[in-house]
Amino acid sequence: MQVVPLKAFGAMVTFAASVNAEPHLDRIKAPVLALYPSAGTIASAEQEAALREKIANVHVQHLNTPHQMLGMLQPAACAGQILAFAALSDGVVCHE
Repeated sequence: MQVVPLKAFGAMVTFAASVNAEPHLDRIKAPVLALYPSAGTIASAEQEAALREKIANVHVQHLNTPHQMLGMLQPAACAGQILAFAALSDGVVCHE
């Protein structure tokens, strides 16, 4: 694995912090599942409110953790949420 130089990592963080997808959210027509931590420092309440306001068919679910990277920390909980969401969206019950 290659090590990313600190300067390049800093540039990636700066870029990621500057991206704003909010002007495009109202163009999303597909059902959306948004998995959020119960209390995080990265994803703000304002961002969650924008999702709820601008995406017509969004389902926001909170997992019981204050940490981000939910797929790594709680993969089974994420999988369960995704299966349940898929069943709500297409009417086909999914079992793991």
